[in-house]
Amino acid sequence: MVWDAHRCWTEAMPTSENYVETKFAEDPSTHSGEYCPQTDYDNYHTRASKVKEEAMIERTNAPGLSQPPGYSHVVVASGRRLVTTAGAVPLDAEGNLVGAGDLLVQARQTLENLSLALDAVGARGQDVLKITVYVVAAERADLGSVWGAVQESDIAEVASTLLGVSMLAIEGQLVEIEAIAVLE
Repeated sequence: MVWDAHRCWTEAMPTSENYVETKFAEDPSTHSGEYCPQTDYDNYHTRASKVKEEAMIERTNAPGLSQPPGYSHVVVASGRRLVTTAGAVPLDAEGNLVGAGDLLVQARQTLENLSLALDAVGARGQDVLKITVYVVAAERADLGSVWGAVQESDIAEVASTLLGVSMLAIEGQLVEIEAIAVLE
């Protein structure tokens, strides 16, 4: 049992090596059984500062798998706020389709819109864990065209899935990209 400056005592519980119960008390024999907010706050912030010292997002390529072309096999997040976006689409601010029939123009507009959506909650490309890219593709080369635009963006190298699909929700839409990000 340890006394602190806030007249609280702490007792390590045998069930968990990292669990410390903190209580108010004049002395250990007369404690009220209440938690000590200041000590709990201090303990939390000590742990939180250690997390901040470590990388919030770690991107890894697994040994034994081939080197991926521009993405990571696994992404581990240690942040506290999970951000998920709806699929970003190639519409301008007025809701008009941009780049009808042009995969590259639609891909760039979609990436710009995804960036705006992430920015609205304080996220940036470096906060993104994973993306899913949907492309209306008649040929495999169509996928490569959109993938090239993704690789030129600030979300290159995140864990990703690239899918060729037969159609998307908006008439003439060829590209859609959704993201998962994490914030501290």
